[in-house]
Amino acid sequence: MQARSLDEQVAAAVQAALKAQASASTNGTTTRKPPTPPELEPTNDTDPSWCPIHRCKMERRTNERGSWYSHRLSNGNGYCKGE
Repeated sequence: MQARSLDEQVAAAVQAALKAQASASTNGTTTRKPPTPPELEPTNDTDPSWCPIHRCKMERRTNERGSWYSHRLSNGNGYCKGE
């Protein structure tokens, strides 16, 4: 028996996969379902503690000039106010 080239092996594997996929979809044995979307926290446009840019909760901060909401950036360099 002569050894098959890599191209022939790949072609045979692709054909086998296509055949298996076709037979599964025609006989109803397919169990594939679409992936579920990732869970995101609900956005609320009126919630000042929610950062619409990074989609995360912000902490309330206060000083002598007033209060505001912000969160630390993931790279650790600074804060975001969600603006």
